[in-house]
Parts: sequence; structure tokens; C-alpha cells
Amino acid sequence: MFHNCHVKRNFLFEAGSNTPPVRAGGVILGIFLFFSCKGAPHNAAPVKPPILEPRFSIVEIVILQNTLINTRLKVRMQIENPNDFPLELSSFKYELSTQGRFWSDGKTDTVCAVPANSKNTADLFLVMNFTSQNRALLDQVIARTLIEYRFSGDAEIQTSPPAEVKTFTTYFNLEGVSEVDMFR
Repeated sequence: MFHNCHVKRNFLFEAGSNTPPVRAGGVILGIFLFFSCKGAPHNAAPVKPPILEPRFSIVEIVILQNTLINTRLKVRMQIENPNDFPLELSSFKYELSTQGRFWSDGKTDTVCAVPANSKNTADLFLVMNFTSQNRALLDQVIARTLIEYRFSGDAEIQTSPPAEVKTFTTYFNLEGVSEVDMFR
């Protein structure tokens, strides 16, 4: 049935050659694909960078004032901002425990700004009442021996452009061992 059908087999090859000729259509297609894949459309929305949470660490715990019943403490905290834009810590709620026992808590609405890809410190103040504490803990603090601490809480963070989220809350839970310095 198809015996009389002739197909020109060398339509892709020049006569007497085993290599295909350069085809104008292939070149045009290649140029089109190159320029069409070169970049994003000019009307695309800018990509907002992800927001990375700041990292917190305790620099020092200092006794500012020591009376028979109350002790005023300062906890110096370092805040590291891994973002390409500044962060402002607008409020802090925190709790300090030592040797597994609640020591004191506090809240502040004036903290600090942390520049992009930088660090800053914030001083947080607490008042501890020794009437509800174990006498052995008081002796440890007075002797300035190492104490185990847990400093936990949350911070409200405000961002600036190009961040997509304007305000968010982050949580921290820092545990370690520290000497409690006196009156610095």
C-alpha cells in the first residue's frame, strides 16, 4: 500500500555531506530563549527578605544594691541582629530563676535598637526579695560563687523596611552558670 511513497532521506543534510547545515530557525529560537530567560519581568514585586529572630545572651548579672530584705539586680543582655535591616526591641518581659527557684521578674517598655547585622546590649533591672528565698542561696550570692541561672521571657520586636512584618514577638530561654558581681 505504501510501496510507491518516496521519502527524501537527506532533507537535513546537504548533498554529499554527513553533517547537518546550520538552520536559521534554530539560531533564532536560541536567541529568543536566551533573551526571554535573561531576567525577571520588570513589573515583578520586589522580594522581601526573611526575618531572622535576634539571638540573646547574658553578659553579666550584677547586684546594684543589697539590703537586709531586698536586692536590686541588673542583668546585662546582648542582642544580636542577623538581619539586613535594623530591629527595635520595644518591650521586654522577663523572669530570672537561680538554682531552680524563682528569683525575680520584670518588664520594661524602653529597651534598645539593634542596627542591621550588629549587636547591642540592654540593661534589665530586677528586685529580689530574700524573705521568700532559701538562706543558702543568699549566702551563695554574697560569697559571689557561681550560680546556675535561667533567664526567660519574651520581647516585642519592631522592624523597618524592607521587612514585610512590622511587629512580632520572640521568646528566649537562656540557661547557664554565672558569677554574680557586686556593685558595678
